[in-house]
Amino acid sequence: MTGLIRTQVLLDLFVAMNESEPGLEDDIRVKSAEFWLKLGRPDQALAEIQSLPRSAQNHPSVLKVHLAVVRAARELNESSGA
Repeated sequence: MTGLIRTQVLLDLFVAMNESEPGLEDDIRVKSAEFWLKLGRPDQALAEIQSLPRSAQNHPSVLKVHLAVVRAARELNESSGA
């Protein structure tokens, strides 16, 4: 099992076990980050994640999006030759 898949499995398990959810405003920011990713703008997605309160940033569902942002940024850097 690769490291990224293992990380995803662990995050999925943690999400299933965690009962507290981010608030509505936090959810909107997370959705906004997901949309920025779809537009190919991981920098803007990261800004949305970083604007969340620390407690929300540590929520498993937010961590999953953050992981996707990191992956997208890495892919963008690799494709640009950086």
